[in-house]
Amino acid sequence: MKKYILFFDVDHTLFDHRIRSVPDSTIDALRRVRNREDTILALATGRARYMLDVVEEILPFFEVLITVNGQLVYLGDEILHDQPMPTPDVLRAKATLESNRLLYGMLGKRKHSIRAINAPIRRRFKEQCLPLPEVDPAHEQHDEIYQLWVFTHNREAGPIYETLGDFHVVPWFEEGFDILYSQKSKVDGIRVVLDHLNIPFEQAYAFGDGNNDKEMLAKIPNSIAMGDAPEAVRQVASYVTAPCGEDGIARALEAYGFLK
Repeated sequence: MKKYILFFDVDHTLFDHRIRSVPDSTIDALRRVRNREDTILALATGRARYMLDVVEEILPFFEVLITVNGQLVYLGDEILHDQPMPTPDVLRAKATLESNRLLYGMLGKRKHSIRAINAPIRRRFKEQCLPLPEVDPAHEQHDEIYQLWVFTHNREAGPIYETLGDFHVVPWFEEGFDILYSQKSKVDGIRVVLDHLNIPFEQAYAFGDGNNDKEMLAKIPNSIAMGDAPEAVRQVASYVTAPCGEDGIARALEAYGFLK
């Protein structure tokens, strides 16, 4: 019977954007953990499943995929949790963004989209190692939508946070923010997985670096922040390891005894 489960963010946690790949030390450490009979590996990412090509070589190690910040969860090919945003709320968020003349996109079950593409957007997606979205302003009419993402400098967008009401707004570093339904986060997906597998929170471990990892790192007692995470993220974690490009994952797994 599986006793432990380890949840990993993708970007800047497993995937090192500086070398545009998963570090060799991370691959080796995950392979060793995957061979343990008492441990399950899980992804917990803001990416949709169709965006996981950046970790393609290690994807077979993971039995659980928590995607789109906890809204769509897979155990193998089985969907454990599926909670798209209600269409009226998608339309309400779109109206707010359009009234503020903000460029936005949407993450759906089958694809991601954007209202328009320009040179900065092409550059930004390339820098983030993300596939370029399809231009589709009416995406919600033919796909389930799980979140919206907004592309702007956060200094300019700050005043509109309040106008988004009960949506959960998760800022990126400086480039924009995600809009999730209500107060949803990766924790929602994690809770579904733990209940299904009958594993207590005390036997779960979480690794992350970004603002969308804060709830996860705060909720799970054994939480590990990457060394280059923002101070606010590091403060809620129980342990801080080195950055992912400096063997941070391997060091943390060694420290917690998973590589013995």
